[in-house]
Amino acid sequence: ARKGLIDIRKHKYHRQNGTPKERAVAQTRRAKEREIARLREQLKNDGELVRHSIFDRSQVVESRKQFGHWEIDLVLPAKMNNQRYQDTTAIMTFTERKTRFTALVLVRSKKSSDMVEAFKLFYERYGKAVRTITADNGSEFISWDFLEYVQKELKIKLYYATPSSPQQRGSNENRNRKLRDWYPKGTSFKDVKQRQLDEVASKMNAMPLRQALDGKRPMVVFEQEYKAMQRYRRAYEKRKQRMLEVKKQEFDNK
Repeated sequence: ARKGLIDIRKHKYHRQNGTPKERAVAQTRRAKEREIARLREQLKNDGELVRHSIFDRSQVVESRKQFGHWEIDLVLPAKMNNQRYQDTTAIMTFTERKTRFTALVLVRSKKSSDMVEAFKLFYERYGKAVRTITADNGSEFISWDFLEYVQKELKIKLYYATPSSPQQRGSNENRNRKLRDWYPKGTSFKDVKQRQLDEVASKMNAMPLRQALDGKRPMVVFEQEYKAMQRYRRAYEKRKQRMLEVKKQEFDNK
């Protein structure tokens, strides 16, 4: 310092650690991460990967007057003494807000690929009855792959409840508690089959709900609402087709 020299010490993260091959792998990984970040930003700008707040939902969803708005959750297996789960298998639960109709799907793990596969089964069965989905803020529901599949590919808007606010998905939470009649807390799901969950869901949907549905059964109300929804969509498509034909005719006459 007396000689006017500055003592510059190289910080540890400036060191060139590792073999050339390891550094090349790290550089490639960082390049991929930058590309993923760029794509995410682009998709966010397009509005396809935005995490919508539950407070952004329209009043028609809140009032339960419109059919096709679902709540989703993940029921996890028993934990061991070290607070780790006995197995990775879980049950993805869906509840339609207006009819309280419940769907159950077996999930092999909380990995995003398994979450997407489970949602695919739900969509294959009930996709024509889905307008929106409301989830909690669990990592399994906010993952890149899950959000991209549901909101970008399927064009289903995802809303997220406030953290630690299960009451915002009250219908789903209520049905989850009913599910515990068949799978009490402390149950492992590793031997559960999808056909067994289908049977449980059928039993749940066949039970009359005195307060929520004035004593009607969810499966009956769901069927009625589903048919009405499909009639409306067919009528809409016909009107849309007639409008296109009229516009085409007007263009041809010019």
